[in-house]
Amino acid sequence: MAFSSSVSNPLYSFTKIVGAIEDPTCLTVNFTKHLPISYDSPLTHSFQLKLTETTDENTKTYYYASPVKECCTALPSQVPLNKDMPYIYKATKRLLDGETDKYVLNFWEEIGNVKTYDTFNHDIETDILDLCQVACNDVISFEIVQEVETFNGVSWDLVARNSIGITNSFQLYCGDDCYKSLIEYYCNENSFDFIYEGGVFNNRQVLPLNLNRPQITSESSNYRKSNGENIKLNETLDETWQLETDWMAYTLHKLLKIALSHDSVKIFSELHKSFNGLAALDNDNPSFICESEYTIEWNEFLTLEAKGKTELKTRFPYYLSNNNCG
Repeated sequence: MAFSSSVSNPLYSFTKIVGAIEDPTCLTVNFTKHLPISYDSPLTHSFQLKLTETTDENTKTYYYASPVKECCTALPSQVPLNKDMPYIYKATKRLLDGETDKYVLNFWEEIGNVKTYDTFNHDIETDILDLCQVACNDVISFEIVQEVETFNGVSWDLVARNSIGITNSFQLYCGDDCYKSLIEYYCNENSFDFIYEGGVFNNRQVLPLNLNRPQITSESSNYRKSNGENIKLNETLDETWQLETDWMAYTLHKLLKIALSHDSVKIFSELHKSFNGLAALDNDNPSFICESEYTIEWNEFLTLEAKGKTELKTRFPYYLSNNNCG
């Protein structure tokens, strides 16, 4: 059985493979439009790829996402096979139900659980990869690297590292930022071209948006007794937040709206935590649903970027209810 493989993106993923690396000694990617990724936490980014692969029982493949900068002198796929390759994410590879050659690759393992290197820094002793001293506000892309192992009758040997392609670019954000929030979202079933079956994957992306201007709304039922006394039957309080983005291209607004349409949406925002103070429940479980229209505020003159806004409702208002009806 001949070995072959190819990968593709879910249609509405923030992270996309934008092409192959044509010049292996100098990465040339358009960095004028890029997404943010947080520098200070390993779990601020996750993405999914679809894999079609034909192999045999004597061949194993593994997939990794490793960061590279523009015009780096070495790429992860070029690391000699006798040295460990540094990477940020190792993919979880899962065969799709009812298929023999179609898989899903989930890039979201924690840094601490896999063999990797310290937050975008190369191994100084072996000089595995020079990332040109990646620092705050630097821009990177991910190279998707495939490792191939074959069985020699006794053990498995690493025989190849292949470059699958390069993703769109990301800017490293550091510290507190009013317009920096992590959005985490998933559905209970396969939706929007993502594979969510089994509950083993959540999309995560840092985006230039914030949550502000919270309001408390309420719905109540009362009745008046014959003597004129008003009696409260029940009241439920809801908490609403205004979501506002920074200037973004239309493509990002579209992807954000699709993300907000998922069954489960969490947004971790420094501004949101500032409003809630030490309210641990609100900070630890910032889940929302979007019931309002998502509005893009285009200027009257021609522009390719605009701000967006919508209203979110806290998903779990049950602790803000009063019911005297038993």
